[in-house]
Amino acid sequence: MDRRRFLKYAGVTAAVVGASAIGLDYLFSPHLMEMSQMTSSISEAQSIPKLSTTLATVSQSSTSAATSLQERRYSGTTLNGWEVILGDSLYAPPPEPKVTLEDIETDDYSDYSEVRANIKKRRIMAHNLTYFESWDTDAFEFQHSFRFQFKQPYLPLKDPDAQHNGETIEAHIRLYDGKGTIGPRALRYVSALAWVVNPWSERYGYLLVWTNPSAANVNDRWTRVANIYPDTSWHSVELFTDVKNDVGHLVFDSSKYEMKPLAKALAPWGAHISSAIHTEAVSIYPTKNHGGAEHKVQFRNWEWAWNPY
Repeated sequence: MDRRRFLKYAGVTAAVVGASAIGLDYLFSPHLMEMSQMTSSISEAQSIPKLSTTLATVSQSSTSAATSLQERRYSGTTLNGWEVILGDSLYAPPPEPKVTLEDIETDDYSDYSEVRANIKKRRIMAHNLTYFESWDTDAFEFQHSFRFQFKQPYLPLKDPDAQHNGETIEAHIRLYDGKGTIGPRALRYVSALAWVVNPWSERYGYLLVWTNPSAANVNDRWTRVANIYPDTSWHSVELFTDVKNDVGHLVFDSSKYEMKPLAKALAPWGAHISSAIHTEAVSIYPTKNHGGAEHKVQFRNWEWAWNPY
């Protein structure tokens, strides 16, 4: 087993790299006033380090006649070589110390990786964001597909003493345009999903896609596409992003859900072009009745396909 918590870069704080497509807004708006330690990494202007792709299998095949760009595929059995950072769904009610990188971990096994949040089982909400990134200036000349399998290795329990419970399971594709090649400068384009696995939540089992991050009402920023009660089975997912045609989709097992138009949001990350795929686990939001549980999600057999226009 290969155990990883984080990788530091000179001059860059790992905790603010990349950020989740998701904040707490779609799920926790009643609690926002009390979350004094909740952070939003999206709002911080930091340069994003380039992630090496050497640990993934990279293949190139067909060529687009219009652009002379080749189709590319990055793939792997586990998430070995991916970055592990804090996402933006963080909360530590007093007197708990703030959430740090020591509260998350991603473990690599022979045939899957386990993305873990709140590994010390404190009364906090922790957000493990494990991601794979490319700094390629041609990223917007491709359609992007992210395929993977995942499972939650335990059933959520409505038990205040449960050792394992989560808030959400999340994943997304993100393309960032710091040069304004497609639209406004510093705009990110996102295809994202969130599956609500908190057994106390009124949204338990909701499968959500990110649709309108700038909506005035925080509850309008996400759209429910299905109700799927959590289980311990492996599930297959595809996220698809076509920025030029402003469309995307989610395939969850055999069901397809359209995303049109794509979700878009400003991000002050600098004058570069980058793209990334993310896998995420957010531990359960602590209340007086429950909290202190670890969240674990297993991921395997991922592929990131770049298909030229």
